[in-house]
Amino acid sequence: STVTLRYESAGLGRVDLALTLEGGAVRAVAHVPAGEVAQRLRSASGDLRAALAGALGLPATVDVVAHAEVLDVSA
Repeated sequence: STVTLRYESAGLGRVDLALTLEGGAVRAVAHVPAGEVAQRLRSASGDLRAALAGALGLPATVDVVAHAEVLDVSA
C-alpha cells in the first residue's frame, strides 16, 4: 500500500513524498525541485532511511527524484 504526502513551502517549493510498504520493506520516493533542494534532500536521505527503518523495524530505501519547474500556461 502507498500513501503520498505533499508539502509546499517558499523555501523548498513542492515536495511530494510517496511511502510504499511492500514485500516486508518500506520505500520512500521524494519528488522535489531540481537544484539545491534536490542536493540537500539527497544528502539527508540516509537519515530518513535510518529513521524509517528504526521506526518500522523494516528494511527501508529512499530515492530523491528531481523535477524541473513546470510552467502552467493554460488559460
